[in-house]
Amino acid sequence: MGPASAPTVLAGLLAILSGLWTINVVVQPGEVWYGEAVIHDQAGRLLRGEPLYQPVAGPPYTVAAYTPLFYAVAAALQLAFGPGFMPGRILSVSAGLASTALVGTLARQYTRDRRLAMLAALLFLGLNSQWERGAAWWSYYKQDSLGVACALAAITLLAGGATRRRVLIAGVFAGLAILTKQTLLAASLAGTLWLWRHDRKSALTFAAASLLVALVPCLGLEVATRAFFANTVWSNANPSSLEVLHTNLGFLLLTQVGPIGVCLLYLLRRRRDPRPHADGLLVTYWACTAIPLLGLVKVGATYNYWLELAAATAALAAVGIKACFTGRQDDTDRRRAVLPTLLLGIHLVLVLAWSGRVVGEPLVAGHLLFAPDRAYDAEFGALVERVRAEPREVLGHSFDVVTLAGRPNLFEPDIYSIFYDQGRWDPAPLVERILAGDVGLLVLSHSLDDVEYWTRQPIAWWPEPVIAALRTQMVLESRLAGRWVYVARPGS
Repeated sequence: MGPASAPTVLAGLLAILSGLWTINVVVQPGEVWYGEAVIHDQAGRLLRGEPLYQPVAGPPYTVAAYTPLFYAVAAALQLAFGPGFMPGRILSVSAGLASTALVGTLARQYTRDRRLAMLAALLFLGLNSQWERGAAWWSYYKQDSLGVACALAAITLLAGGATRRRVLIAGVFAGLAILTKQTLLAASLAGTLWLWRHDRKSALTFAAASLLVALVPCLGLEVATRAFFANTVWSNANPSSLEVLHTNLGFLLLTQVGPIGVCLLYLLRRRRDPRPHADGLLVTYWACTAIPLLGLVKVGATYNYWLELAAATAALAAVGIKACFTGRQDDTDRRRAVLPTLLLGIHLVLVLAWSGRVVGEPLVAGHLLFAPDRAYDAEFGALVERVRAEPREVLGHSFDVVTLAGRPNLFEPDIYSIFYDQGRWDPAPLVERILAGDVGLLVLSHSLDDVEYWTRQPIAWWPEPVIAALRTQMVLESRLAGRWVYVARPGS
């Protein structure tokens, strides 16, 4: 497997860069990726004795958009460690590293080659960074990496042998993936389809275990709250945007075109080979992980939509490279065999150049990765205490300071801007509260007068009536920790 050595070294360099920037993200006190504070706040409902899923008509005007497992784990972390994003980020990083190990294990099961297993793991580890930020996706306080780890555990168990016990445990893990995020259906679907071809009884056992683990809690939550499906299904019906699709496809190609190309070349070669193949489960899983790509056109879709695809792609790419250098005798065939490795190497060089710029520019400017910004941290802490002390309601965007102050968030503006545009939400009650002076503090990432920012398309960050009421009622008090701090007008 000598020809795969260069891609392994390049993928290793990418993994190092991504790992360094990931550590930098984990230690940040505030929200780094939008949505971290949302999950932290909604997990806190469980500790306050409130239902996780509440009527979306509000108040509070905020949506628990995912199935409950990550919220429950995040609540346990808050109970153990108190407020702060670091415990949840460490959970996500741990799940990401577990996924990396499972990708390597899966590749080794099919290739019987440690070096190719290492290549697969490093491809997954190094090619899942948000390149405008440099950090791996699983550095954020988000649910995806935990769900992908559960899905990979299910597929890895089945790949190791379809005994009754393995099938049952794999079904449980596949169900836990869905219980973490409702779109992580690939492991359940692929496992059922693959088993159905070999042993229908095992397929039924696997599907039953998966569905019971996933559906029973969800149906129970719907019966108890009458709001589960409103939050996790109907509230995720975001509008489509060709601009969003164009951006997402660009980053998908940037991060995955090399490994995907290797997989496609392998599948073309595999189709021409009449011999039976032992990698049917992995190929089926890879195809199923591509289904969420249909959502890349949706407003709000981003890198996490192909995180599971990237895992399956890395493992299958290793299988493809193995096939290229196995059983070849003809010189022409040998030259053709180099093509996948060459394609992968060129892609990794380009990504390495891109990521080096993203990570290197702050270093050149003197912003050391691990040097704490004590002045900023002090201002951020002061702002959190200012929010904590406010006797009236507080609104924010992003609202990490609201969440870290231990206050429930009243309003999630972007999703309710979509609801308003779709005619699904009446902003009048919230507008009346703002104009009546119920909101005493507003903390924003941009000036309230920055009309272009708050009303930009494809969706506005704030519903027009709400932002108009805030402009009427709130006045600028100060700038703190890079935020614009507004207070209610005197006498309100």
